[in-house]
Amino acid sequence: MAVERSPVTGSLLSSEAVRDNFRTAAGSFVDLTETMLGPRGMHKIVVPEEGERVVTRDCFRVLRTVEIDHPVGRLLYGVAKNQSSQYDDGVVTGVLLTARLLADCLGTTAETGIHPRTVRGGLERAQEIAERTLDDAAVPIEPDPTADPIRAVARSQARTKLIDGSEFAPLITETLTALARDARSSEAGGLLLDTDRVHVIARTGPSRRRTRRFDGVLVQKGLLNRDQTSIRDARVATVDQKLYLETANGEEETQRRLNPSSPGELDAFHRAEERIHDRFVRPMCEAGVDVLVSRKGIDEHVSQALLREGILVIRRAKPEEILESVAAATGATVVGDVQDISAADLGHAGRVEELMFGPLSYTLLGECETAAATSVLTRGGTWTSAEEVERGLEAAIRASTAAVREPAVVPGGGCSEIRIAYALHRAAAETSTHEAIVLEAIAETFETMVRTLATNVGLDDHDAVTTLRARVPGETAGVVDPSDGPARVDDVVNASVIDPLETKRAAVTAAFEAAVHTVAIDEVIAVE
Repeated sequence: MAVERSPVTGSLLSSEAVRDNFRTAAGSFVDLTETMLGPRGMHKIVVPEEGERVVTRDCFRVLRTVEIDHPVGRLLYGVAKNQSSQYDDGVVTGVLLTARLLADCLGTTAETGIHPRTVRGGLERAQEIAERTLDDAAVPIEPDPTADPIRAVARSQARTKLIDGSEFAPLITETLTALARDARSSEAGGLLLDTDRVHVIARTGPSRRRTRRFDGVLVQKGLLNRDQTSIRDARVATVDQKLYLETANGEEETQRRLNPSSPGELDAFHRAEERIHDRFVRPMCEAGVDVLVSRKGIDEHVSQALLREGILVIRRAKPEEILESVAAATGATVVGDVQDISAADLGHAGRVEELMFGPLSYTLLGECETAAATSVLTRGGTWTSAEEVERGLEAAIRASTAAVREPAVVPGGGCSEIRIAYALHRAAAETSTHEAIVLEAIAETFETMVRTLATNVGLDDHDAVTTLRARVPGETAGVVDPSDGPARVDDVVNASVIDPLETKRAAVTAAFEAAVHTVAIDEVIAVE
């Protein structure tokens, strides 16, 4: 939807017309995202003009793919992008809550005639109440990935990010535990887990249940030496240099075209081999290299010379950033010129092993003691399935780290939202100005979020909200949707339905701030 121009003056519509336009646009995004909320949120199929169709429940991916030319749409895209880049969770909550706040608050202005400045003041006060309510509901936990609260967060994230994802929860917990081995302390009293050290690789295979995690760095290349496919206690060199012999003219000489047919050509061949040895092989032999990992290409004759010296070779290591991960895990230094390499630049891997998955070979550098590193190879009967598991696991792992970084959780299943609504209703009852109407409207917005969640898991939304109103704030009641039974309204803490405080607070805060900056707009001005 585009902002229309006035048919009389040709200028962009202003005042009530713009607010009505914004309200309609916000409503369209409510329709787009509300069915995606919760563990049983629906998927969307995106059909681009070019390329393959995409089936996803990733809200940010949907907004990133569709064409958005409306100010409200761009605002919601910004909310989604920020939430996705920082937390990989709470994107639907942030976008849907922002859209509902805009639609409801702009509707309040249109229906009651309350000045937008009053609405903005009500939003700012409601934000304070919502953030305070979340802090009061938060429960501190231990930043231990093996503790029950973080296991519960991992299960919740796996179910939300993956179809039938409960089976992947132990894998997520194992990954967090591996990263916590050398994690630094965070300002919030938790641990900073470096998710850049997690490498998730998609590979077609027999079943998604064959997805495996490996301790170490899994490189998407095999060893060049076909006679030796593993080594223990390896000294590892990481090199970011093309290993080609240069001619006098500075051109890369692969020597593959050399076919000696005379004694002179044969002597030239031997001299080239000596140059290869002096230029590339001798420095690595003197440094004590056992395994060479190179991001770039290696000439066939250079690699053969290295193999003859017993140095295992991985060339053109993928993905592009894997070399830095190998260096961090093993303690190696990325070297730009092998002539400068020394023993101090080498790292250590307790085990280097080539693994075969179908026709493709990978190399695992494991038992690395310098820094935590872990790899996950996702499987699926089709590439779409394997890729969906890859994206879902990456998002679930990143999202779960929020509970370790700031070790506090809040009740999930709509319990936090219904508590915020309760607090807003009380604040409205104690307010004697028009701001009370705004607070009531925002309270109903949060109740509508709970209605949407209840509807998406198959409950009657009216019964669910009525029951929760009666049980809050005395109990931690919310919508519980177990993987092995029907959904119900129950104690969410006992059912381990919890959310990281950091993620929930970020989504709510972003929604309020976006709404605050939008409701007071009364004109859109186009600048040529």
